[in-house]
Amino acid sequence: MSYLAAGRALEALGNFDQALDQYFMAMLDPPSTPELELRIIGLLERLDRRDEARALAAKLTARGVDLADSWFELGAAYKGQGQLAEAIYAVGQCVRLEPNQGDGWYNLACYRCLAGDATGALEALGFAIQLAPENAKVAVEDADLASIRRDAKFLAITA
Repeated sequence: MSYLAAGRALEALGNFDQALDQYFMAMLDPPSTPELELRIIGLLERLDRRDEARALAAKLTARGVDLADSWFELGAAYKGQGQLAEAIYAVGQCVRLEPNQGDGWYNLACYRCLAGDATGALEALGFAIQLAPENAKVAVEDADLASIRRDAKFLAITA
């Protein structure tokens, strides 16, 4: 098993310190990728090692990595793996870095809805539609938002 795979498995089990160790080893073989570094940043933040997380983020930015887009893509990858808490965290980082990212807010709405957070989903969807009105039409048919589709607030913001 590769260091990256071992890190992902440990992270899924909630063993964040051990996962972080595996991710650091993965940075050595093969060379580091933005996805790996974003996972490390996320774990450093979860472990309240924010100074280290910020330093690594600064290095990524200096290399020309668009952090908001990278978090967005990582969120989509987590969602595809069924890791909704991680997907919500990742896309939350995207919209924190780029608050006018309508697609980020839209995905945040979808992930929150799938995780059972109807209030959070409706709030994020409101931002998504405000920033990109065409999201209203998409939301009406999006299977990820099916559980809130009859909510009065959903009907109001998608009208």
